[in-house]
Amino acid sequence: MNRTAGSVRWIPYVRSAATSDTIRRLGDLRLACEVHWAIDKDTLPFAMRTAMGALGGPCNFVSQKGTYSFSEPRRITAATISYNGKSAPVPCSGTSFTPPLREQDWSDDSVVELTFDDTQTAR
Repeated sequence: MNRTAGSVRWIPYVRSAATSDTIRRLGDLRLACEVHWAIDKDTLPFAMRTAMGALGGPCNFVSQKGTYSFSEPRRITAATISYNGKSAPVPCSGTSFTPPLREQDWSDDSVVELTFDDTQTAR
C-alpha cells in the first residue's frame, strides 16, 4: 500500500452463507479473530506480542480479563448467543459486542443474534 503505517485499518470479514444481517455464527467470529491476530501480531512490539502469545492470543486468552470485540456499523441494543436451546446475553456497548470466543462450551455453530437501534445511525 502507498499509505503510511497505521493510517489504514482493516478487519477480516467472515460470514457463513446461512447467516443474516442480525445473526453471526460463533465459528465465523472465531475464525475472523484468528485471521486478524495472525496478520496483525507482527505489528506489535516484541514484548507485547510474546506476552499475548503466551496467554493464548486475543482469541483464546487463558485469563478471564482478555476479550476481543467486534464492531458493527449500527448501534447495538442487545446481543444474545444461543445453541441447542441454551442462551445467554452477550456483552455489547454502542456499536461493539464481545462474544465468548474462548468458551469451549459454546459450539462453533452457536449463533449470536444482534438487535440494532434502527432509529439512529452510528457514526
